[in-house]
Amino acid sequence: MKRLITICAMLLLAGLLGDNLRVHVDSQNRRKPEQGQSVQPQPVTLPETIPSDQGPVDETNARSSPPAIERDVSLSISGLKSQPSNIFVAVYQSASDFPKPASDTKTVVLPSTETLLELTLPLLENHPVAIGVFQDLDGNGILTKNVIGMPAEPYGFTNNIRASFGPPTFSQSMIQVNAQTKSLEIQLR
Repeated sequence: MKRLITICAMLLLAGLLGDNLRVHVDSQNRRKPEQGQSVQPQPVTLPETIPSDQGPVDETNARSSPPAIERDVSLSISGLKSQPSNIFVAVYQSASDFPKPASDTKTVVLPSTETLLELTLPLLENHPVAIGVFQDLDGNGILTKNVIGMPAEPYGFTNNIRASFGPPTFSQSMIQVNAQTKSLEIQLR
């Protein structure tokens, strides 16, 4: 087991250091230990410095992705039925997840008795997002559908998109928040 760990460690170092690490194994002098004896691993000498084609790392020249910035965006949801119910607001960040309830990035559930609800959501700046909203009138926690599969409860998406058959696509509902984005409105139907 120790030998396996040593070999894995050497392979990892070799991969990380590339041509700068040379390990020589003399297969003729290697012998199996007799029962009760242990084999001491041979030390590996690493070079003192590892040459780099790029020179020293300078923080001003380092390539890293900018930190994700969240902007608080005011969301106004209209078209609600004036009865006590929960409003489900789901934020999606990719087309593969949209509009699957278990795949949303963030879900907010708010009680409401009014026809208009306003809230503030932190959304990633310069990143595509789509928001889906529905009013849970029957209190079962899911968007109830009728016999033919159409939603029986009020629902809506960003850009107030309505698709003919099924939910809209991510690209139809997608928005990109920037410094000028202060508010959004979703009309439930």
